[in-house]
Amino acid sequence: VGREIPIITDSVVDVHFGTGAVKVTPAHSAVDFEIAERHDLDVISVINDRSQMINVPQKYTGLTTEQCREELVKDLKEARLILKEEDYENSVGHCQRCGTIVESIISKQWFLKMEPLAKMGIASVENGDIKITPEKWVKVYFDWLKNIRDWCVSRQLWWGHRIPAYYCDDCGETVVSKEPPDKCPKCGSKNIRQDEDVLDTWFSSALWPFATLGWPQKTKELEYYYPTSLLITGYDIIFFWVARMIMSGLYF
Repeated sequence: VGREIPIITDSVVDVHFGTGAVKVTPAHSAVDFEIAERHDLDVISVINDRSQMINVPQKYTGLTTEQCREELVKDLKEARLILKEEDYENSVGHCQRCGTIVESIISKQWFLKMEPLAKMGIASVENGDIKITPEKWVKVYFDWLKNIRDWCVSRQLWWGHRIPAYYCDDCGETVVSKEPPDKCPKCGSKNIRQDEDVLDTWFSSALWPFATLGWPQKTKELEYYYPTSLLITGYDIIFFWVARMIMSGLYF
């Protein structure tokens, strides 16, 4: 409110679509966030986690996104600022259970640095330790690993393996530990709480081949059965599961 809006140019915009001009909302679009990073734009959230408007004129503050859209269109029409209306096809994400429109927002999450793991996964196929058949799927495997991004492994779900991170409510210290700490290592407080998020299901699935055999203990079953000599799988999960199983096995 009350700030100038910068006008920029960027190659991601299709000048042949519509007017060739688009709004940029870095806090609510992954593409727009990348644009903002390239042009050093401010990242301002205007939608909270309850799909309500924030950091907007008072008239619209607290409205749901759908209510706000209706009010904005009405106000723009009254101000005679809408030149024309037309229909066009667009892809809008909806909740698979209730059908509610999904709005993207900025939030704090846990990420796994993937580049070092991807290099190990690539090398294991290049050096012949792992063979992918038919060979045409090797390209799918390599394309994903060579263009990999850091993996957001935290999820806000009711069920799953809890993130092994703990917070001290007295001094704010964050502790990542295999075992729950009995006190804060910084201030000694016992006012410790665990992160409420759970791990992405593909993270635990990536550990499945050896976790089912007693790992991290060095059991006889683990020594005998792992690594496997044959994996028959669908091509559609080469990167979702297979690549992650390979990287996890090489790392651990």
